[in-house]
Amino acid sequence: MSHLDIIHVLSVLTGNGSSADHSHLEECASCRRDLDSWRPRLSDLRDLETNAVEASELHNLRVLFRQLGPASIVKSWVARLIRGPKLAVESVRGGLEASLGAYQAGPYEIVVQIRPSAVEGRFDVHGQVMREDGMVPESTHVVLTSLDGHVDRAELDRFGEFQLAAVPAGPIRMVWFAGDSRIDLEELAVGGPNEDADR
Repeated sequence: MSHLDIIHVLSVLTGNGSSADHSHLEECASCRRDLDSWRPRLSDLRDLETNAVEASELHNLRVLFRQLGPASIVKSWVARLIRGPKLAVESVRGGLEASLGAYQAGPYEIVVQIRPSAVEGRFDVHGQVMREDGMVPESTHVVLTSLDGHVDRAELDRFGEFQLAAVPAGPIRMVWFAGDSRIDLEELAVGGPNEDADR
């Protein structure tokens, strides 16, 4: 039986859960524990919802809470660079146009490609997450945050791939949630050389 991911649990707590989510919670003690672990966190967030707090700030706070993960996160890794980043294309101005890097974290292998977006000055981030046995992890999503407050979230498709469009240039941080695992990819540079390349 597959379990509810963070988004579905939060949907139930905020009154937007589907009947299937509620039915699953009636039968699954593990997901009920996850739901109970989120109640105090959401209560703290609701206390912040006043006119003095901007909607964008509340959104960023909610993303932060999601990145912390529910109590069921039992394995956590920081991804390490194993290949790349390799320049795929170099512009006439000498700046970085595209890069490709491979990372490893526990039993997972991650490939991240960064290339120019159709939006000037922005970049598309495409990636794939696979287990060492070649299988796609279940219930996996990725959250990207940048220093300027830009936040993106994407689900992995059946091939373990994700796409994030029009990401601003600069350092970013990616966090993957795969089942009961969390993977952090820190200090990835969008639109410039990756600092990890020299490590």
